[in-house]
Amino acid sequence: MLVLILGCGSPAAPEPAPDEGVAILREVRNNPEKGPARCEEAGVWANDCRVGWARVRLGHPDATRDELLPACDTDEECLFDVLDAKPDPDFLAQLDLCVELLHSTASFCQQHAANRWLVSEPSVEEQARVRAATGHESARAKALGHLAACSGQGNCEGLHPDCEVVVAMLREEPERCSVQGH
Repeated sequence: MLVLILGCGSPAAPEPAPDEGVAILREVRNNPEKGPARCEEAGVWANDCRVGWARVRLGHPDATRDELLPACDTDEECLFDVLDAKPDPDFLAQLDLCVELLHSTASFCQQHAANRWLVSEPSVEEQARVRAATGHESARAKALGHLAACSGQGNCEGLHPDCEVVVAMLREEPERCSVQGH
């Protein structure tokens, strides 16, 4: 016996022709003020259109992380670029965002966050806050290990073993103490 189940509901909107979808993608990239809403008309190109819009919009100083992240959807490269260009100013909050939104690039995102934090020359109070925090043990330990090895601030006592690994590496290669904020 063959049972055929037919869906009920309104018919799907016709898919735009490939050339029309690409034209919408280009239109939104060239005119970011049109916003990602126009991308929904691009059919199979909609996700590429939203990601393209986010990348173009990322270059505008008034663009915010909150407006750009939804456009990236699950595109990891787009999400990473937004988090890197529009980071949360709080180091611990940025570590949370890296893990929450990224998968294969989360550790790179956390390293960029640590570099920005180190370049900011965190106060003793800020260092204590990061040391006392929970979660992201490895990322926090690496950043605090960098301070211990390169600036003589703090130590690795009670931290994840990665702290000692970083201290040993930086004592062996002190030229790596120089970091650039991303």
